[in-house]
Amino acid sequence: MLGTGMSEKMWEVTYKHAKTCDMGSKLYMARGPNYLLILNPICQVVRAIIDGQIYPIRELTGIQKAYIQNLVKDAYANWSSLEEVDGLVNEPALLTQGTSSGQLD
Repeated sequence: MLGTGMSEKMWEVTYKHAKTCDMGSKLYMARGPNYLLILNPICQVVRAIIDGQIYPIRELTGIQKAYIQNLVKDAYANWSSLEEVDGLVNEPALLTQGTSSGQLD
């Protein structure tokens, strides 16, 4: 059902539906040598820490957004290797795995 055969519209509908579901309190951590991403179950960045600095979405430059988006894509591609952490999502997501929501523009 999911995959390369889905149209952009179907991805958008699926993504919007996923955002309406109860995501619970599980978060996922993606780590690299100089970054830490905390992601919610639909691969939205809840927190991004790069070189020890927290990056709020409203303050990112285009290059920083692109860098974090690439980290999110890598995390999504390696989802099964992410560390599961418990926590309440008490702040809005910063970035999404997909760009159809317009949050990255």
